[in-house]
Amino acid sequence: MTELETSFPKDLKEQGPGIFFLEEGKNASLKTSMTGEKDIKILLGRDSHLDFALSLEKNASINIDFQLTGQNSSVDFLSISKAQKTEIQKSFITIIHSAPFTNSIAKSKAVAFDSASVELKTIARVEPQAHGSISRVECKALLLGENAKAKADPILEILNNDVECSHAASIREIEKEKVFYLQTRGLNENEAKALIVEGFLGIND
Repeated sequence: MTELETSFPKDLKEQGPGIFFLEEGKNASLKTSMTGEKDIKILLGRDSHLDFALSLEKNASINIDFQLTGQNSSVDFLSISKAQKTEIQKSFITIIHSAPFTNSIAKSKAVAFDSASVELKTIARVEPQAHGSISRVECKALLLGENAKAKADPILEILNNDVECSHAASIREIEKEKVFYLQTRGLNENEAKALIVEGFLGIND
């Protein structure tokens, strides 16, 4: 069984190994960390909403499949990765809009230190019958090591014209000017970088 912490455990029903269903009209909030290899599928019923915040740790390869099967169902997903040394962290997210007026927001943010590697891939697919749906996909990575590597790949597959969908991707190195500015404000280099990372990941949002 895949362990998930939720404020509403009675509403998120396990239907099989790694398969969960959020019942019609229910709201659930998940906040968890994962390591190793995980493969999870979550189905959302009509008028249900899921908030899912995920932190990747150590060497992790996470595959999560959200199925918006009920009309007006929605998911708000955030994953945060901080890969250290030679760690490899991968986040593969799929969101399928298979009912009308479904809504998804998927943000994946990763920081690669040292010689670590991160890979972010999110696919949002809107099926022909899912008119009136909205999807926002974002994959962003920050590099803090000379040998750090990252991939960011948000993908939209739109099979209905009556939708609102957008995607964004970025991979960048930490800006030396920002570090220098914070040092002039009394922080040392490590403190400055830590503050920039915190802001990038939106930890205090």
